[in-house]
Amino acid sequence: MYFLNNLGTLLIGYIFYFLSICLHLFLDFFIDYSPRIAKFQISLLDTLYYKSLLSMMMESYAIVAVCVMINLNYVKFISYGTTVQSIICFMALIVLILFPLFIVTYLRKAFEPGSGRILHRFEPYFDELEMKKGRKVLWHPFYFLVRRLLLAVIVVMFREMLIF
Repeated sequence: MYFLNNLGTLLIGYIFYFLSICLHLFLDFFIDYSPRIAKFQISLLDTLYYKSLLSMMMESYAIVAVCVMINLNYVKFISYGTTVQSIICFMALIVLILFPLFIVTYLRKAFEPGSGRILHRFEPYFDELEMKKGRKVLWHPFYFLVRRLLLAVIVVMFREMLIF
C-alpha cells in the first residue's frame, strides 16, 4: 500500500489549483489593456490564494488523515519505494498534528476585532460563525480539524470491529 496512490482526487484538485494560478499569471500580461481583466485578476487572486486554497485544505484534511492512518499500519523500510512512502507518511502525520495549532496561532495573531480583513480573507474558516463572540471564534477551525483527525483515527483503528 502506497500513501500517494490513495490521494488521486486530491491531486486533481491541486492540478486544477495550479492551472488557476497559471491563468492568474497569464492575465498579468493583459492587465494594462482592460480594466475588466484587472478586476477579474484581483478577484481571482483573492479567491485563489485564500478562499479556494483554504477550503481545499479544510476539506482534504480528513482524506489525508485517513490515508495517513491507514498507511501507518503498513510502514516498512524494506526497499527504496517503501522507505520513501513511509517517510512521506510520517511527514504528513507531523503536518496533520501541527496544522491546527499553526492555524490557531496565526489567526489569533492576525485577528483584529471589528476588522473585515480577516473575515474576507479567511472566509472558509469563519463560515456561519458569530464573530460578535470575539477571539473565542478563532478556536472553531482548530476544533474542526481535530475532530477530523480523531474521526480518522477512530475509523482506522476500529475498522475490524463489526460496527463498521
